[in-house]
Amino acid sequence: FVYRKGILKQEKMTVETRAGIKTIEITLDNDEPVLFKVDMGLSTFKTSEVPMTADEEEFLDGELKVLDTTFNVTAISVGNPHAIIFVDDVDAIDIDKYGPAIEAHEVFPEKINVHFVEVISKNEGKMRTWERGAGVTLACGTGATSTAISGFKLGLFDSNVLLHLPGGDLKFNVYEKDDALGAFMEGPAELVYDGEF
Repeated sequence: FVYRKGILKQEKMTVETRAGIKTIEITLDNDEPVLFKVDMGLSTFKTSEVPMTADEEEFLDGELKVLDTTFNVTAISVGNPHAIIFVDDVDAIDIDKYGPAIEAHEVFPEKINVHFVEVISKNEGKMRTWERGAGVTLACGTGATSTAISGFKLGLFDSNVLLHLPGGDLKFNVYEKDDALGAFMEGPAELVYDGEF
């Protein structure tokens, strides 16, 4: 937005977020920004930091009873909390039923973002998102980052993975630093609308 509006005309910029300062690299095509690459920073699987109420230090592919079903959940934080659930068929999940139930589950004291993920191959996956406080969303950058890192940690994805979200595709490169996992995220961003009041 700031590049397209001429507020900051540079191909590399930093943005301060609640999860830290992020560096963004812009790929241009005829002065039009087409791809954005961001170092999303490091993650933690420690339940105390997600936060999640659990006896385990890390909750990796652990069973969680939700309504009439038990899901295998991985809890992770990349500055905000995420529950990653790998399933055989992501389109078969009743996200409107299970999303809010997992979001508000008693083990997540600050609630949680919920992502259902189907592994297509070691380098490709498909996901759907229920964001805490918002419901079903077309895409979630931190959620997709959490998915790429969790899939890598569980051995389901390689370090390079393409994720298909309802709102578009995102590419990830997972890396290790200081005994933690992080990821670079790359994808497009469209200006949907702007206005004045």
